[in-house]
Amino acid sequence: MAYLQKVKLQSGSNAWQLHYYFNGRRHCKYFPAGAPQGIARAEKKRIEAELIMHKLGLKKFEPESETPGLTLHQFNGRITIARQHDVSPKTLKRNAYALKRLIQCLGENTLIDQLTAERLDEFKNYVHSQAITAYKTKHRPTDEQKIKRGINKELSNLRTIFRAAAAKGIISEAQVPKIKLIRTDRFRLPAVLNNVEIIDIANQLTNQARLAFWIIRYTGCRRGEILRENLNDNKGLKWCDVDWMRNTIKLYGKGKEKLVPMHDKLREILLAAKPKNAVPEEHIIKFVADTITQKFREAIVKAGINKAGAVHILRHTAASQMLSAGNSIRDVMELLGHEDLQTTQIYLHTQKENLRKAVNNSF
Repeated sequence: MAYLQKVKLQSGSNAWQLHYYFNGRRHCKYFPAGAPQGIARAEKKRIEAELIMHKLGLKKFEPESETPGLTLHQFNGRITIARQHDVSPKTLKRNAYALKRLIQCLGENTLIDQLTAERLDEFKNYVHSQAITAYKTKHRPTDEQKIKRGINKELSNLRTIFRAAAAKGIISEAQVPKIKLIRTDRFRLPAVLNNVEIIDIANQLTNQARLAFWIIRYTGCRRGEILRENLNDNKGLKWCDVDWMRNTIKLYGKGKEKLVPMHDKLREILLAAKPKNAVPEEHIIKFVADTITQKFREAIVKAGINKAGAVHILRHTAASQMLSAGNSIRDVMELLGHEDLQTTQIYLHTQKENLRKAVNNSF
């Protein structure tokens, strides 16, 4: 009928939460860190007794409303505990970052009920100004559309958090803020590289970073399909994933496996890089994902190329060049591993844009 759950907080202390069901919906009651277990147990017995009385028709049970006066700080603690086993660590990290930024902007004592359209606009302006500052610090040209998309990502993460909180009874449906995204360009044309730029960037890289560059360039893979997130991660491209007989490479990404053909030039590069006594389960690239992104970005800047992106620009380039060579959109879709054709069709718009520029430059 009701059960207690002990939760280990990031601070190292313990907290208790009481779960019970009423009218087919789960309710949660939270106890502060360090609260004695006896208090939580006593509350559990009280609620169970009242639920029995309600079921027998002796006394109407009314779930306690805990949401009035709930601050962002209190909300953050409760939703973190409530969702820690519901979604992946990556999703939790993204959601938590957005909520952290909201708290930084509006203050931890801001009430959930105070999240009006005006306060949310204040948050949008806060994120926007920070993005502008970051562009100036890095001496890079401002990309307004990219900034707006970044703001929308944070707003989408906040939407997810508040809707999850309502589903778990932390707040009511009426308290879920009405979050409106910023209008952006319908089509976001990805930046692509030409052959000269590809060589210029490669010349700025060495060893493992250069090898990762050529693997991504010739397979159009995502960063996460060949690189580990951290040194304890067992994912990432290994020598056993390269089939020298069939000239294919096995990639893992987004929860699925795919085989991509191995370009003749990539085969030569991999053969030259392979150790004589290579262990099949050994990772081909020893660096982690963030390190490669940093090295790619530095190489792009050193090459004097003023285009946004780092690793993913090679994926865009592979797709665009395949279409330019006369391959079908279905072939590109299969190489990239897209599940929806609409995702791949953005590269058709890139081709049209390139044609428009070619015409303007020719006449």
